[in-house]
Amino acid sequence: MQKYPDNVLFGRHGESVFVEIDSNDIPGYRDFSRLFYDEFSALESNLQVKASLFPGRVQLPNHLKPFPSDRLTQMALNALQAMKDDKRFAPLLGNDKKTPLTKKGFEQWVQVGEGLEEYLDGILPERVILPDQIRTVQSYEGLIHGCPKLRGRGNIDNKFREQEMGLRIDDGDPLIYAVLNPRYAWHFKQRGLLEYRHEGGESMEDVIDRGRESLDTLSNRYGGLESGKPSPCILVITHHRFMLAIRFLLESWDQEILEHNDLPPNRPPVANLLHYVGVDGEKKATRPEATPSVVEYAKKGWLELKDEEIPYRQIWKDAA
Repeated sequence: MQKYPDNVLFGRHGESVFVEIDSNDIPGYRDFSRLFYDEFSALESNLQVKASLFPGRVQLPNHLKPFPSDRLTQMALNALQAMKDDKRFAPLLGNDKKTPLTKKGFEQWVQVGEGLEEYLDGILPERVILPDQIRTVQSYEGLIHGCPKLRGRGNIDNKFREQEMGLRIDDGDPLIYAVLNPRYAWHFKQRGLLEYRHEGGESMEDVIDRGRESLDTLSNRYGGLESGKPSPCILVITHHRFMLAIRFLLESWDQEILEHNDLPPNRPPVANLLHYVGVDGEKKATRPEATPSVVEYAKKGWLELKDEEIPYRQIWKDAA
């Protein structure tokens, strides 16, 4: 029996409207962000947070100042109000699940669909798994416009969703949230990307646990074929933090590598595929914390998309 899929591809959704939003367009945001990083870099003790929350009731050593200062707090409030007053910033506030793609983002996944069968040497995914967030659903719609053979193969599974940011979504910007909720700024500085859990949301450790469970699902649902028969190819359309969690598991990353790859220049490109090929149907992952059904995959590489090669067509309008 073949226990694992031979080919699993993880693709990040297409370009979303977030790319059209620049926080620096918020009035006063550049000065706010500069002052934030100055004060955040000087945050050494939880007492600084308490001194800000309870003025005059906490004695600080001479070399420490309250975090945040009154000036930084007022700048954060001004920036937040400016965001709420300008409809351009509406996608940053509220329900992240409803953030759509741009026309270009849709077309990126059309191009993936057009080239996928050739890239996979004549085979196509038996299933395309995605969470029900608008960015991933629209990416799948683009995919089947580029490859109609994949119509009807979509399967919604919210284990493959993006990291849940909880209440941070209400403030739109992570720096604004950190100033208005300074206890969480301190927690983030102490725990880092891996352990920090968003208020009402998830930590990256939670996402990694979900990734491990998702790999179990791929094994249990799409493995177990009779010997001699081809193992199914599976495509997952997901989000950048979930893709980082998968790489953390399958490529034996540590926290330093994870944090490096979460920096904007290093994040998984939109509408690109990370392709893992099963090394051995019975071989388990060597990392001791991995669950028994996590297959050891070898990274095959990125299916790159060049911006200048993406044609603009009427497909987006036709699909609306």
